[in-house]
Parts: sequence; C-alpha cells; structure tokens
Amino acid sequence: MFDWFEFMFKQAEQDNMEMIVAITYGVWYSRNQLVFQEKHIPPNEVSIVALIQLQEYKNISTINSVPQRAALTDHCCHNTSWSPPPRGTLKINVDAHLSSDGHWFSRLILRRSDGSVVGAATRSHAGSEDVVFGKALGLNNALD
Repeated sequence: MFDWFEFMFKQAEQDNMEMIVAITYGVWYSRNQLVFQEKHIPPNEVSIVALIQLQEYKNISTINSVPQRAALTDHCCHNTSWSPPPRGTLKINVDAHLSSDGHWFSRLILRRSDGSVVGAATRSHAGSEDVVFGKALGLNNALD
C-alpha cells in the first residue's frame, strides 16, 4: 500500500489524488466503525460519503469563488433517476438502510439546481423492520 501511495503522489494529478485520499480515509473510517462500534457501512456508501466530504471541504476552502462541482456531482447530473429542482431552490434526497442489528441508517443530501452539494448527513435510529418507517425517520431528520 505504501508503494502504491508513493507512486500515486508522484504520478496523479491533484484532483485524482484528493479523491484517493478522501476514499482511503473513508475506508479507514468504515473499518473503525465496524471494529469499534460493530456498524457495517456498505462500500458504495463509503465512496459516496467520501466524495461528498471532499466536495464540502473544497467548498469551504474556496474563498470568493463559485464552488467547484465534484466528480460525484458530474455523475449525478447524468443519472436519470435524479432530477434537479427549479433554479434558485434546493432539493433534499433521503434514503434509508436497515442494518443487521435492527438500526436504521438514513442518509440525506441537499443540492442546488446545478447539482452542487450544499450538505449531507447520515443518522442512525433504532426502529422496526418497516421500510416506510425507516424512510420516515430520514425525512424527519431532513426536516429538522
């Protein structure tokens, strides 16, 4: 792993290196969640959250300029299952996942009409096995 990182630091462009670092941190965080809190985070969620966090970092780090769109945003714009809200408004998407220990994990993402991310969050809830209940918890978080 060290040799690969060393090679990538020498060869990769900055945007690619930032994604590598963000996803690597996400994998490490996911591993710690599993080892210390027995929480399993699916790999696709690890990468999505890592790219959202990277975009949030870039948005905060960019002073006096329009935030850049992350690679995740570019992919979302080509995804026919997501449609942008009217210009000048925000749209929040919510999903829920029932873990094997009976906890619901709801994930929220708030975007502008151009697809850029305003914020994202993940919450854990104890609950039933009812999917509607799990998504309702996520919507409740979104409203909060």
